[in-house]
Amino acid sequence: MAVPTRFRDSTYVSKLYYSSQEELEAIKNGDLFKTQDFTWYCRSVEFDVRGSSPVPENLFCIEKRCTTSVVTKRWEFCTLEQSSSVKVYHGDGLKKKIYSEISSWMKNINPKTRTAFSGKRFDSYIYALPREFLIDDAFCEKVGDLIRKGAIARIKTANFEEIKNIQAFKKHVDEVLAKAQERTAEGYRKKIESSVVSSKKLEEARQNAIKEIAKSGRKGSSGK
Repeated sequence: MAVPTRFRDSTYVSKLYYSSQEELEAIKNGDLFKTQDFTWYCRSVEFDVRGSSPVPENLFCIEKRCTTSVVTKRWEFCTLEQSSSVKVYHGDGLKKKIYSEISSWMKNINPKTRTAFSGKRFDSYIYALPREFLIDDAFCEKVGDLIRKGAIARIKTANFEEIKNIQAFKKHVDEVLAKAQERTAEGYRKKIESSVVSSKKLEEARQNAIKEIAKSGRKGSSGK
């Protein structure tokens, strides 16, 4: 079975474009980023090499998470190349990019089917928002505010049936955002608890080992 983060002689290598030194450093540092493509959240990850062919200069392995599916991931090997015609969004810039996308969703959404952009589901987009952003209350408040403003803007030109659909959609998406926050917070809590338990077990193992070694030392001394 092929390992997605293992580079081999025959591995296909694409190009990843960036426009500034700041964007380049963000990619190199493993920061979460997004290109102008709507589809993926990306970050560079460690990789290993198999085979005898030389590794291309400036090679990176990019882990890509789908923006409309929590479970869909891909890995791609890329070399970095500068271009003034592209934009890489990272850090606060990535948050602003997401805010812009939320506004676009609200302008284009079919409130009855909860889909836009060729059938993409808004629920799935919300659930797939980056976990490091979903644990930020300020980020989630901003997303909620944009959804509210988008719903109000749509209602201002809606007929009676559309008003009901928009109201129902707004209530539903608020619940989805709250659930996405809750799931993310629970996941981080379990991760922290697991880390604490592991640390405690490691410390217990250390102390037990020290006691055993100390006992054996005292026994040896008494036998002289």
